[in-house]
Amino acid sequence: MYQHGKTREKEELMTKKVIVFIVTFLYGLDKSSLNIGNTRIPLFHFSVILLTITIFIEYFVIKKEYLEFIKDVLERFLNKNRYSLFVMATWFTYALLSYRWVQSIPHWHQAIRFFIVGIFCTIALILFLRTKKDIHQVFQIMGITAIIHNIIGWYEVLTQNHLFTSHRWGNRPVSLFYNTNNFGTFLFFSVFILYALGENCKNVSLKIIYKATAASSTLLIYFTQSRGTQLGLAFGLVILITLSNADKLKNIRKPALSKRLLPAFLTTSTIKIVAILVYMLTIGIDESNSVRVNLIRNGLVFLRQTNGFGVGAGNLEYWLEANLYFVSPINNPPEIHNWWMEILAGYGVVIFLLYVVFYYRLLRDNFLKLLKSNTLIDKSFSKAMICIMGGFLIVSAVPDTLIPHLFHWVFWAVVIAFQGVAVEEY
Repeated sequence: MYQHGKTREKEELMTKKVIVFIVTFLYGLDKSSLNIGNTRIPLFHFSVILLTITIFIEYFVIKKEYLEFIKDVLERFLNKNRYSLFVMATWFTYALLSYRWVQSIPHWHQAIRFFIVGIFCTIALILFLRTKKDIHQVFQIMGITAIIHNIIGWYEVLTQNHLFTSHRWGNRPVSLFYNTNNFGTFLFFSVFILYALGENCKNVSLKIIYKATAASSTLLIYFTQSRGTQLGLAFGLVILITLSNADKLKNIRKPALSKRLLPAFLTTSTIKIVAILVYMLTIGIDESNSVRVNLIRNGLVFLRQTNGFGVGAGNLEYWLEANLYFVSPINNPPEIHNWWMEILAGYGVVIFLLYVVFYYRLLRDNFLKLLKSNTLIDKSFSKAMICIMGGFLIVSAVPDTLIPHLFHWVFWAVVIAFQGVAVEEY
């Protein structure tokens, strides 16, 4: 077993530097690649190779701790976040097995590429993000990335010159995301990540920068004109205001009372979401929402036709093109425009139920960590994750699909790694 504390940190310094490098590029520059001669190597492939070489040199050549490394890996996989890892691994395996019944192999190949990124990030971050210092460092990387995208976004708003797309968006920012809905989703994550960084930052200048950029991200979401993102942000901010009074709950230490708080919180959140959706689908319905509703109806038909197994990895787009039953899609190529329906119709009832439980457990563990922890950094990060998870229930229906967006996979990998950092270790 490895030594704890500073000794362990020194032992893994090389590997953690590589992890930082990976998060930096996959979270904000996932389309980038390295050109070596006439060979183009995507940064993700380069990252996997670099991490593999680093681990081999650090643990098998320099230290020669073969058995210790294997034992440590097994220990990390049996941590508090083992269910989350189980769901990710099961989902990935199911996606691979769906090769047997998918109708479009090219679409399946494309989806599997992104699943590989997701499972890779999850495993790597679980193994090497072990302390609150590690989590803080990764949050800082995501915060810096958000600042860069804010700068690009404001340049586009003020000049109406979009640097990375030829599409004319006017003063609506898109940055590197090619679409206002996608950029709005990234900014939604950024608002709460930046606020958490500002909340626990001791440096006054940095605190101002982080919180100012969180406010800037909120304004940019307004300029994207993405109504779903604005709605999800409003819901997340309501949660933030509520949780910001969590200091009043410091005396709530009784397990029975804590167990009552979470169901009450989830029930209230569910009622609000249902009320919002009822409004959107009745009073607030328009052509865009009507199309989205019909896309969901198509997904339910596909689920029934596949006997609850789903159409398979990446094949929803193909089915929507070949077997559209309700209304012509507003986007080309067609996508389901709903993360939850994408999981249900794409991967079946079993995977969907596993994912719902996975989501609930992440939310529960962050909520309990917020109540139990006495350290500001942990309280601010768990609060940010709760706000994001609450608003994500709405925001996840904004992009056409989240599968190809690597920042989304990296974020959930960080959340899962944070889940495994026990309160007692602080």
